[in-house]
Amino acid sequence: MKTTHAESSQMAMIMAAARHEWRQLTYSPLTLIFQVGFLLTLATAVFVIGDFFSTDLVVMDLQWTFLPWVANVFIPALAMRAFHGQNNEGSMELTLSLPLSAASITIGKWLTGSFILLITLAMTFPFAVTIAYLGSPDWGIIIAGYIGASLLLASAYAVAMLAAALCRDQIAAFVLGLGFLLALMLLDSGLGELTILPPALQWIADTLYLASPRHWLDEMADGRIDLAGLVYFTALIGLTLGATTILLSRFRRNVAPNLASICARLSLVTVGIMAIMGLSGLLSGVPIALDLTQQKSFSLHPETVHIAKQSQSHVKTPIEITLFYNKDETPVPARIRQHVRRVESLLTQFENYADGGIIIKKIAVEPDSVIEESALLDGIQRVPMSSGDSLYFGATFQLGDRHAAISYFDERRAELLEYDLALAVSNLGRKTTPKIGILSSLFIPRNVDEPRPGLAILEELKNQFDIAIIPYFGDSLPDDLDALLVIDTPVLKAGMLRAIDSHVMAGKGLMVMVDPHQRLNRGNAKLEAAPISQTDIFTIIDLLASYGIRFDQNRVIGDGTMAATVVGNDGNQINYPYWLRVRRDALSTTHSTTADLNELLFAEAGYFSLSSDENSDLTATSLVTTSGETGSQDRTLFRSSAPDQLAASFKPDKGGVRSVAVHVAGGLPTAFDGDSRADSASVFAIADTDWIYDPMSLQGSGEGGAAFLRPLNDNFAFMVNMVEFLAGDNRLLGIRSRGNLVRSFTLVEEMMRNAQQIYKDTESNFINQIAKVEDSITEVLSLTGAKSVDELPSNLQDQIRDLQTMLLPLRQKLRQIRRSMREDVETLFQQATVFNIIAGPLLALILNLLFWYRRKQG
Repeated sequence: MKTTHAESSQMAMIMAAARHEWRQLTYSPLTLIFQVGFLLTLATAVFVIGDFFSTDLVVMDLQWTFLPWVANVFIPALAMRAFHGQNNEGSMELTLSLPLSAASITIGKWLTGSFILLITLAMTFPFAVTIAYLGSPDWGIIIAGYIGASLLLASAYAVAMLAAALCRDQIAAFVLGLGFLLALMLLDSGLGELTILPPALQWIADTLYLASPRHWLDEMADGRIDLAGLVYFTALIGLTLGATTILLSRFRRNVAPNLASICARLSLVTVGIMAIMGLSGLLSGVPIALDLTQQKSFSLHPETVHIAKQSQSHVKTPIEITLFYNKDETPVPARIRQHVRRVESLLTQFENYADGGIIIKKIAVEPDSVIEESALLDGIQRVPMSSGDSLYFGATFQLGDRHAAISYFDERRAELLEYDLALAVSNLGRKTTPKIGILSSLFIPRNVDEPRPGLAILEELKNQFDIAIIPYFGDSLPDDLDALLVIDTPVLKAGMLRAIDSHVMAGKGLMVMVDPHQRLNRGNAKLEAAPISQTDIFTIIDLLASYGIRFDQNRVIGDGTMAATVVGNDGNQINYPYWLRVRRDALSTTHSTTADLNELLFAEAGYFSLSSDENSDLTATSLVTTSGETGSQDRTLFRSSAPDQLAASFKPDKGGVRSVAVHVAGGLPTAFDGDSRADSASVFAIADTDWIYDPMSLQGSGEGGAAFLRPLNDNFAFMVNMVEFLAGDNRLLGIRSRGNLVRSFTLVEEMMRNAQQIYKDTESNFINQIAKVEDSITEVLSLTGAKSVDELPSNLQDQIRDLQTMLLPLRQKLRQIRRSMREDVETLFQQATVFNIIAGPLLALILNLLFWYRRKQG
């Protein structure tokens, strides 16, 4: 009972101090000035400096990027008054004369100041309203970001209070608080790489980022609230409030502070922060976290857990995973060191679920050592750094005499980390590696060993399968293929077509990619394949037709609701309906290859028609479809017309929804004479080939063709999923497909489509007029053989100049039309910017007026 009474008494003292501080802050006009300045600065940073609307993403990342720096300036200004009047006005002496403990005063003041900060943070909700209006944000990530921001503000206020308790006047308290917070924020800016410490203390430099609240805010803003972050903020608040309480106790005993005592206490606080840093580092490897993301991006996929648990069958000879990493982390960038922690955490989860079936070993690599040579022989990649040093960060996987390796854990591929590890473990459990044959005009046999520039997807497939590239003009297939990919093959020998049919009749998987107009392979785009005949060469299209998959090779489809943004000939961005940006609602949710995908991109694709037979046991599934706003155009127009012209002349037809990718499975009769029949055939068909090229799938090109870079969309995932479905481990489909959903401004896209629809006829008219004038100029030059206008006779030069003079007003009118198209969008952006900049300060003003009114009423 005594303990309970003491706790109640302590709580009563804290609440008394908090109420007193609340009155001091809410009735002061300086609090309103603080809130208005804080919110105005933050909104201006997000919408003006950060140019939020240029990101085209409905995320709050910019707010969390600028928040620590805004807080760094404004929070010391709020906290510097916490102990105002210690030595002149006597208000602090009066507070300390009350029957309140120093701890209750400190905690009460901190609770009140933190609550004011949380109210101020809540006034940024107009930003959340804005992104919800523009698109479909992940509310779990937004909530996690606000939790992290709240903890950062509360801990920053505790640090600033310590500075106020150390100093004798407000200006000094502000400057010292600013310095404390700036030092903490900068610890996550790579300064640890410049620190020179003895080797025994080098771990301090390597883990300095763990002492920065910015680091933990960034972690939480991704949607994951982990134990290490909560412990960090709690410990930092407890440490600084404890130090502040000690200073208040000394002041109550009239012990005058001196430089030596202040330095001693700051040293103890520094040691405490280092201890917090070490504890957070240890806990960062503990897989205890709350995943708030909509797609559960930070939780192991159920199939990953299944793969790990299946490793329990190898307890007698467990899978041995050896992680190689630099012994000296000093030259390693902070972002890579953080990625190392993520890899270690994920490996620990694998080990825990495997329950003895997986053993993790860690080896520190030193330059010019036996270990370095061994790592290189095992397939670990040496990555040169700008400092001149080399980075080793990869892993080997071994089960008995079977061996695999991830040569380098690229942090740009972080979202596929779980898939890469699950793939490596799954491959070791296979008795044989599936063999995939590729028949294509894009590859030659030596690409089995050499990367094919522009097609990093091949390297992705090599990581998982045994690849055989079949000569394009051959007439037979290897017998040991598990699946066959036929990509961009306008013409094939009759013998090869029979071999492909025999492959399908044997129950083996087939994927075929055809294309009415190849944007990235212009040579094949000009070929006109002949229909089936009795000659030695005919088409893969006819073979597909015999399987019930009909393809019109002369028509390119477009969709106004799926139009991707491209750059036109004049350098302006246009919505191009023949590049299809396919989102989740147009992907099959019942087929495992597309069920978890978010977005695909196709360039000038065709479409399939599926034959229906009630008596057939064949199952046909449309995997990727267009909307009802689909139109088609003859393929020949795409060879000579610019995207601007094609976009302006686009009109939906009455053909309705089209299928861009399909899958047929079940019983299939042979396409040739005979009684052969496949009872379990599996055939994929995709009406585009450009979609697998790097520019359509990746943000850049990998070194040596390796697919290490961050994907732009789910094109690679879709490709690998289909191959996995045909010949691989189907458990990997869901893991690979669970990428990050790109959440763009869907409202803006809709507005642009509507505007383009309104001005389409006028725009098309001007584009056609400009094209006619330009064609006339080109025709004159072509007929005369002149390379430039200056080489023409004077009368023809005059005619050319007249034509060029006609172009100027036409182009001006076209630019005006396109400005009109974006007018509503630009107006929306301007209104949203003004709304967000003034909404926060206006809310602060209203709230403070309510406080003022309540005080007057009281």
